[in-house]
Amino acid sequence: ATLDRWRASVSELRPDGQTQQSWLWAAPAKHSTRQISEVLERIDLLYTLDVHKHLADIPDLILRRYARRLVSRPPSAGAKIKEPARTVEVACFLRYCLFTTTDQLILMVQRRIADLWRQAAADVPATVNWAAMYKTLLGELVALSAQGAVPDAELRARLEALITETQKRKPPSRASLVREGLIDGIRPVRSLLVAIAKLPWQATGEHPAIEYLAK
Repeated sequence: ATLDRWRASVSELRPDGQTQQSWLWAAPAKHSTRQISEVLERIDLLYTLDVHKHLADIPDLILRRYARRLVSRPPSAGAKIKEPARTVEVACFLRYCLFTTTDQLILMVQRRIADLWRQAAADVPATVNWAAMYKTLLGELVALSAQGAVPDAELRARLEALITETQKRKPPSRASLVREGLIDGIRPVRSLLVAIAKLPWQATGEHPAIEYLAK
């Protein structure tokens, strides 16, 4: 039953008229939100077909060889290949597509994150005008000293009030502003992040990303 589903799946036509085989093999042109969504759709299809449960012991080189043999022919011609060669090619093709599509997803997400960081950093002012803040504080101190004799207790109270007010005027750090920009920037892609986090990620040895996703 599984093999029948696989053979039928690669020949199935999509709404845009192309076969599912061509759709699975096509490399995404960009790393936009829409393109990432489409790659996630491909991965979801492959998991729905239970491709991840089979051919785990087949070397990648063998998978790639049979996958490329399948895509070297038009889908209509591939359907005419005799068995068991047809089934072997389809199975290796789907397994190899799962590998390559997942690799594409990781690369696209990395580039998307880099874009978000770059945009968030670009929206933050380059530097804080510390000189202007210093001049303002100095002017306030000069005004305070020009008031003549002031009792010690009152002077301390005024200085404390001046310090408190100056601290309130202190601008946030560049790092905190970038973080705020990232929070705003990820809102349009939050659903993608949720979908990515649900994938069964694995790693060789300990990996901080895997540990975080497991929480």
